[in-house]
Amino acid sequence: MDLEIVRACEERLVNVWPAVSTLLMDGWVVRFAHGYSGRANSASAVVPGALMPEPLLDTIEQLYDDAGLPPSVRVTPLAGPDVEPLLLRRGYRIKDQSRMMILPLERYRDIAPDPRVRLEGAPSRRWLAGVSSHQEPSKRSADHLFAIVGHLRVPAAFATLEIEGKAVGFGMGAIDRGYAEIGSIMLDGAWRGQGLGRATVDALLAWAARQDAALAFLQVDATNAAARRLYASQGFADLCGYKTMIRDGVRS
Repeated sequence: MDLEIVRACEERLVNVWPAVSTLLMDGWVVRFAHGYSGRANSASAVVPGALMPEPLLDTIEQLYDDAGLPPSVRVTPLAGPDVEPLLLRRGYRIKDQSRMMILPLERYRDIAPDPRVRLEGAPSRRWLAGVSSHQEPSKRSADHLFAIVGHLRVPAAFATLEIEGKAVGFGMGAIDRGYAEIGSIMLDGAWRGQGLGRATVDALLAWAARQDAALAFLQVDATNAAARRLYASQGFADLCGYKTMIRDGVRS
């Protein structure tokens, strides 16, 4: 595992998936976005070996409590070894586990994207509604999604895959200093198994390569075997794993 690439990806995540408000605290970035999205509503290390002494965790917890959100920490390879044991002692649980995967983009420079995938430079209402409709109930607010993707300050592409005039797939990419993050890949259940998810991702990778991005990265749920197989077949390789740890409830 290359910690420098991990650090570069984690730093760029702050810019390619911007929260509504962001604080920097002793090697940690603490983010808030109305509870929409785990990564935009959690604390993440942005320097290798980031420490979290109890007074810092007290401050972070109070900030989330004041925002009406459960305190959440992404424990990545950048976090110091004492962070997870501290969180467990403080009553945190593992909410989910994810893998970060990376892909050099050279071979995508000459790939012609599927003409059914339409790319736009800003999130349309149709795109926002389509992505929101495929999310879990807590993430179906198009307004909260727009509060994130509508405030990007880096180049971005919003993909909609259409079949016979119907939008059946969605995705997005954003580039920060040569790294392209791919995310929000959604596909109607009735159209799965036909290569349409691959077509959507390929179109975003080709776009990123044409923008001179050198590397693509993404995050995928560690339990989503189908998605991990798809990305591996496209050339993505595991970079690292991480856990999202959460303390249930909001304390006054």
